[in-house]
Amino acid sequence: MSVLVQWLWSLIPVVYPLTKNQAINDFFMPHGCGDQTVSTPAENIVLSEGANIVLIILAVVFAISVIVYVIVAVPRAIGRAGQKITQKSAATIIPSITHHKKISQKKRRQLTRRITWSIKSVLVFLPALMLMLPIPPEVKLTDLQFKAAGLVLLVFSLVMFLTQYVIARLARLKSEKIW
Repeated sequence: MSVLVQWLWSLIPVVYPLTKNQAINDFFMPHGCGDQTVSTPAENIVLSEGANIVLIILAVVFAISVIVYVIVAVPRAIGRAGQKITQKSAATIIPSITHHKKISQKKRRQLTRRITWSIKSVLVFLPALMLMLPIPPEVKLTDLQFKAAGLVLLVFSLVMFLTQYVIARLARLKSEKIW
């Protein structure tokens, strides 16, 4: 999740100027057609005070449960998708590295682990390099503020990956289980 935020932050110099382009705005937010219908407002429904309180409580409970679900499920889904991508990438790259020679299962696991960590490193450091792009003048941040925030995200992502690496080494987890 931290890498996703890091990538989104580093794409600001590229994406933000595109939001000022009228052709792109028209594509994503087209203006209405000539045939428009006029809607009339519906009548207000009046409920008793007790029913209003019950509906408010139900809405708050629903909102909190959705927030908790999102906080738990989204990082897990992102992590598992990332794990699948890195594992498949490693499995695809290994034959090229070994020149299609047979290697032991132990050597294959070592190569898979190294390739996976290399991919993660590239995914963390590439947005940091993108911070060198000049930021558009419309962004209300100074260059130093923008880069400092990007470096904070970089350090956070590195700490998360290093923590993952240390826990995996100490617990002797298989690299296929790590996401």
